[in-house]
Amino acid sequence: PDWFVLPCKEAQCTRLADYILEEDPYPIKAVFSAGMNHRMWPKPGHLLEALKKLDFYVNTDMFWSDASTVADLVLPACTSYEREEVQTKPGGRFFFSNRAVEPLGEAKNDIEIIMEVMKRMGLEDEVLAKGYDAYMQYILEPSGLTLEELKAHPEGMKGKNLYPPAVKTYEREPFHTPSGKVEIRSLVLERYKDTHGYSGLPVYQDFREIAGVDQKQYPLILNTGSRKPQFFHSRVYRMPWLAGIEAEPMVEIHPEDGKKYGIEDGAKVRVVSPAGEMTGTAAYHVGGKPGVVYIYHGSPHGDANELIGKDYLDPISGFPGFKSYFCRMERV
Repeated sequence: PDWFVLPCKEAQCTRLADYILEEDPYPIKAVFSAGMNHRMWPKPGHLLEALKKLDFYVNTDMFWSDASTVADLVLPACTSYEREEVQTKPGGRFFFSNRAVEPLGEAKNDIEIIMEVMKRMGLEDEVLAKGYDAYMQYILEPSGLTLEELKAHPEGMKGKNLYPPAVKTYEREPFHTPSGKVEIRSLVLERYKDTHGYSGLPVYQDFREIAGVDQKQYPLILNTGSRKPQFFHSRVYRMPWLAGIEAEPMVEIHPEDGKKYGIEDGAKVRVVSPAGEMTGTAAYHVGGKPGVVYIYHGSPHGDANELIGKDYLDPISGFPGFKSYFCRMERV
């Protein structure tokens, strides 16, 4: 609940599939998404089933993704080479980025798509109603520059009005906390002490004990890790020359764990968690700690996110346990 008292104007969508399938707290009939990637959720297949249930599901994307295959309507989005945009750079400089090529087919940039959807829904916005150029001018307004000036200077321009970063704001205004002070004890969290058991002070609890997991059955920590140079989430697995770098998912383990569990470098292994299992190739890697298994997420040939329980969520933020789930591994 603390999301709703913070000024970030965001919400947590981790349980979107449950909200759709269970119709609780109310039925969700339609979803409009931009770049929906169901593999970014724990148990991605669960979300895909939920998207199929919707009366109407629209996805906006540059590529024919797995999440697009179940959409009622797919709106083609421009790449950065097909759209115009205003760019802000360090030092108070602004650039107008021209198209390299005209948009292919019916592709539009995301803002233009949103403008068209708003019109059809009868929604009004003073800026967006005037068109895409008016939107770019709105971004430039505080700088004192006009869009016409910027278009006439492809080398870019320095803003006429420069606003230095705000420093020592506490001398003029209080901190944006309930007390107006620096809080070592969080009054935001303490509001939910009785309803959610939150503590204003950080109290250490072992996440495995909280989840009630048998550490003997699942002695290893599963981590979906940092990005790899050839992969960006699940976006490039469709490109054979990149996907082929790893013919099947790599299960990266510390050599100490390999010796401990009798698994050689390059051996085929099965990774089992309370939520599922998958097979891959063991790869010795000294960059990780002993006791931690690292599997990159997003592969259609074995998705690490399918091993993570959908209800295993951080009790405060609601964020999934992508970096700290539980597993064991065995030779195939």
